[in-house]
Amino acid sequence: MARERAAAVCTACENVLAVTVWEDGSVHPIGTGATCSCGNETFDVLDDSELEDVPDVDDRGRPQA
Repeated sequence: MARERAAAVCTACENVLAVTVWEDGSVHPIGTGATCSCGNETFDVLDDSELEDVPDVDDRGRPQA
C-alpha cells in the first residue's frame, strides 16, 4: 500500500504533527502512535502552501534545528 509523509494539524489542540497519509486516506501521526499527544485521533493534512511557517521535523515529529 502506498503512503506519503505530510504535515497535519490536530483538530482538537491545533498541534502540528508529522504524519503518514495512507492510500486509503487514513492519517497516522509519526512517533506518537495513533493519536496526538492530547489524545485526539483526527487531523487536517496541510498542503504545501500552508507549510512555510512549519518547522522541519524528524521521523518522531521533533523539530529540527
